[in-house]
Amino acid sequence: MKIVFRCDSSRLIGTGHVVRCLTLAHELRRRGAEVRFITRSHDGHLAARLAEELMPATLLPAPGSDIVASADDVYSVWRGVPVDQDARETIAALAGLRPDWLVVDHYGLDASWERALRPHCGRILAIDDLPARAHDCDFLLNQNQGATHGSVPAGCQVLLGPRYALLRPEYAVARALKTTDAAEEVTRVLVFFGGVDAENLSGRTLRVLSESPFAGLAVDVVVGPNYPHRASLEVLAASRGRTRILSTRPHLADLLLQADVAIGAGGGATWERLCLGVPSLLVGVSENQLTACRSLAADGSVIYLGPLADFTEANLSDELQGLLSSPEKRRRLSVSGRNLVDGLGVLRVAEQLQPTPVENYTIQGESGRCFLVHATGLPVARLEFTPQEDSLALVTQELESGFAKVATSRVLASALVLLRAAMPMADGHSRVLPPLRAAGNAVRAGQRLAILSDASSWLNESLADLVLGWMRDGHTVEWVHAPGELRGGDYCFYLGCGQLVPAAIRARYRHNLVVHESALPHGKGWSPLTWQVLEGRTEIPVTLIEAAERVDSGLIYAEEIIHLKGDELVSELRARQAAATLTLCRRFVQEYPQCVAQARAQSGEESFYARRRPEDSRLEPARTLAEQFNQLRVADNERYPAFFEHQGRRYRLAITAS
Repeated sequence: MKIVFRCDSSRLIGTGHVVRCLTLAHELRRRGAEVRFITRSHDGHLAARLAEELMPATLLPAPGSDIVASADDVYSVWRGVPVDQDARETIAALAGLRPDWLVVDHYGLDASWERALRPHCGRILAIDDLPARAHDCDFLLNQNQGATHGSVPAGCQVLLGPRYALLRPEYAVARALKTTDAAEEVTRVLVFFGGVDAENLSGRTLRVLSESPFAGLAVDVVVGPNYPHRASLEVLAASRGRTRILSTRPHLADLLLQADVAIGAGGGATWERLCLGVPSLLVGVSENQLTACRSLAADGSVIYLGPLADFTEANLSDELQGLLSSPEKRRRLSVSGRNLVDGLGVLRVAEQLQPTPVENYTIQGESGRCFLVHATGLPVARLEFTPQEDSLALVTQELESGFAKVATSRVLASALVLLRAAMPMADGHSRVLPPLRAAGNAVRAGQRLAILSDASSWLNESLADLVLGWMRDGHTVEWVHAPGELRGGDYCFYLGCGQLVPAAIRARYRHNLVVHESALPHGKGWSPLTWQVLEGRTEIPVTLIEAAERVDSGLIYAEEIIHLKGDELVSELRARQAAATLTLCRRFVQEYPQCVAQARAQSGEESFYARRRPEDSRLEPARTLAEQFNQLRVADNERYPAFFEHQGRRYRLAITAS
């Protein structure tokens, strides 16, 4: 597999885009990919570092000085040349090579650039921290907390949030070595404001750390090759004492292991601090960092000192004194950060681009019928093999790393990685989950369960927990995305599924079950929860019914009620819906056959909801936001964002809760 990265570094851009691409490139190269970089010869480029890390690179010509930012292209100065010129020069740098993947990480390169490169590559991964930019890509990665995205093509796979943070493997290793959440006493502080720090926040922070309340602390300050204030910083460090000035290094893992508190910018190093549970004070030094910083502060994962324009040394001093005086606050920050970032995001992203081949799995005998099953870059699972049933018992412990959703089956034959919570496999094909059963605590061994969900359903991530829970309870489970892959059994659950399933396939199961969010027979059809929110309802029934020939007309087996306050947004509504869905499914399996004996027929006048269209997210500019709040709160910022039209132009709105 051939993979090309297009990213830049400069005194203006900083080093973070190239650094995180290097992290992904090393993991892909370890998997056998041929990797190379295309980067522009800006003042402050990192071609020398690429060479040091043995990454082939092509330097594009240095930009001229006549590019200025405009209102509709504020990052044009990052490019240094017009976007069409950059596309032409990138195509020329490819020199006829058509890579399998083109990875672009650049705020100045957008959908128009990606469209120009489409004929010259297999697929495109865009890495972007900005929430509203349009892309023409196959995968979009935004690793920020609370991340959203702009317009993407149908079928584009979106990877959002810190679970995809591109951290070097040293952080996962260091995380395993760290035995405590936070030190009882603060003795060492790490300061890092990125590879440039033109505003000299490093120096201003060191001035604060030179004040008497902090004079006893040991301090490490890391600055990059493009940092313009090193001379004055070294003078300040010499006068303070107990201070080391360090140059940019391949990683900060060793320094973070020694640090009790960290102070820095809200860029890529944020995820490194959180991964190792180092209580942190952050400054949003650029526009793209502000949303993530605010979100992390709201979650209790960091102390946010505000944007660069609001930074004051007095505020830093006050917040730092408060943090140093409260071991419990430091512990809370540490635990929250570690829970958010496990250090394995680069494996998740690499698995999307270059999935681990089945033949790379190795089986190592341990004792008796137990085996260790593993592949390079994936966690080891301890499994128990039953030759008569050709099945494996999942006996591995729940992994803090986030890879608990990994199951392997059919020893020496096949493997299925639930690494992506049942998202479609990278080759576009869904897979049948072969039989697995759990050792030990089977409550009703032998039941054969199946789930059919759409490959793109938002519900899939929750369904992974349902699947593995049933496995641990002793059931055989199939989870597929196409009706033709259903092989038959006891019960089949159709969850997050908009596909028609022929009667001949349904006949393979004793019961076929559907979850519907309304008081049936009222509210049959499409998107019932959304329509009822628009009607102003605050109590939404969720019913488990038998699938029938007539849509949503089968026997009712169980019901849950979702109680709403009226301020929940679509992500919260989905979380409530998922929780009710899983409760009903688990109850049916646990209480069978009593739940069937207590079934009731639908009664009353039926009504139907229509299928929602993108046009249903239209807002009216003449009406107030309060009048249209329900319409805003059910809008899907990713697929069907709210929009309005004014003076011949269309504007899209994204809504989040602070």
